[in-house]
Amino acid sequence: MKLLLLLMMMAGTTAASAQAALLVLIFGDKAATETFHFSIDAGANYDVWTEGQPKLGWHFGLGNHLKLSEKWSLRAEFTPLNNSITDGMPQLGSLPDSIAANLTDRNNQWRINTIDVPILMRYRLNPEWSISVGPQVSFCTSATERRTAVWEDGSEITLDFDFSEQINPVWYGAALDISYSLVKARGGKGLDIGLRYAWLTGISNADPVPNSLSRLQFGLSLPFVN
Repeated sequence: MKLLLLLMMMAGTTAASAQAALLVLIFGDKAATETFHFSIDAGANYDVWTEGQPKLGWHFGLGNHLKLSEKWSLRAEFTPLNNSITDGMPQLGSLPDSIAANLTDRNNQWRINTIDVPILMRYRLNPEWSISVGPQVSFCTSATERRTAVWEDGSEITLDFDFSEQINPVWYGAALDISYSLVKARGGKGLDIGLRYAWLTGISNADPVPNSLSRLQFGLSLPFVN
């Protein structure tokens, strides 16, 4: 399992997050105590705007878990890789009339990457099920409009436009998470499977970019415990 996660990390992370993930892989078990442990988190996500059709994206990050009591714990996460893809979004990039007149638009896709930092209070309902809720801040690192069109001779072309200037660099909101723990996997704290809903706003003040979105995530969390 560690080898698989390491390969995933090396394939897609930035240098800083790769170093942090590698430290967790090497020292995660040793750093764990009765009240604190790290985790490596990954999974799929969908960004649901007021329009468009969400496509499968993915996320990868690190978690910090602080036990406050038998029922309560603090769950702070750093997710440096969060990929969002949505078809059928508004067109933002402009083309010269001489080119646009010879194109037939087929699809307009937004591809957005963010760094997510949720800080959640977690309540354990029983040994398997728990719920978490708390604020979340997201930092937009890139925003690309990908337009797929057909040229007049029938050939397909792809055009990319950077629209990061129309996106606010910092978004804020709240997240709600429900998770199930496979407690037999690692001495009572096994692989966590979770479903999360996050509502984020402050995305843009520029029309026609929506100012809020709903982020749905399915994730796996591998804790490092003694």
